[in-house]
Amino acid sequence: MNIKDVVNTALNEVGYQGERLNSKYSIYMDKYKYYNQPKAGACTWCCIFVDYLCLVNNDNKVDETRSIVCEPNKDNCGAGASWKANYFKEKKRWYEHKARGCPAQIGDQIFFKKSNGSIYHCGIVVDWNSSGLYTVEGSTDGGKVSKRFYSYSDSKIAGYGRPDYYKYQETNGSNGKETEDHAALIKRLAKDCIEGKYGNGLTRKQRINGLGYGAIYTEVQNCVNLMLRGIV
Repeated sequence: MNIKDVVNTALNEVGYQGERLNSKYSIYMDKYKYYNQPKAGACTWCCIFVDYLCLVNNDNKVDETRSIVCEPNKDNCGAGASWKANYFKEKKRWYEHKARGCPAQIGDQIFFKKSNGSIYHCGIVVDWNSSGLYTVEGSTDGGKVSKRFYSYSDSKIAGYGRPDYYKYQETNGSNGKETEDHAALIKRLAKDCIEGKYGNGLTRKQRINGLGYGAIYTEVQNCVNLMLRGIV
C-alpha cells in the first residue's frame, strides 16, 4: 500500500455529500463485512472513510488491511473513533499530539477530542506546513468529505494513529514507492528540507524516516549540509 495513493484518493473524495449516518463508504465496507456488524445507516462514518481509503488501495484485501490499520480480524469495532484510537495504542502506533515538535506525518489518522478528553472524530493528515496540518475528514460539515486546516496549537487534536502502510510490501529497495533514483531522491528531499518542509532537528528526522523510504535521514542531512556549502 502506498501512502501517496491513499492521500490522493482522500483528496479526490473531497466534496462528496453523504448522510449523517450513511455514506457510499459505509455501504462499500459492509459489502466486505469489514466490521463486527453492518454500519450503513447505523453510525457516523469518519473512521469508516479512512478505512475505506486503505482498503481500496490494498486491492480490497480485508485481513491485510485490518492488520495495516491496527484493527482485529474478529469483532472489529474500528468504525468508532475511540475504539480505533485504542487499537493504535495497543499496537504501539499511537502518537500523542504536541504543539511543539508535532509528531504527525502525512498518512497518519488524526483523532480529535472533546473538552473532557474523550475522542469523538478522526480524519487523515494529507499535508502540513510550519503553521499546522491539513486533513481530509469524512462525516463532517453535515455528512460531507471536507478538507480542513488545524494549527498545531489546536486543543481539539488528541493524537495520531500511524498505519503500517508498508507491512506487506516486498523488500525491493523502493519500499513500495514509485521508482526513483536513490541519489535523486536524496537531493529532492534535501531541497525540501532547505525550504523548510520537514522542520528541524528531531522533527525533521522523524518525518524523513517516516516517509516510507527507510532510515535515510543521515543521507538527506549530509546532502543538506553539502548544498548549503555549495558543494552539491
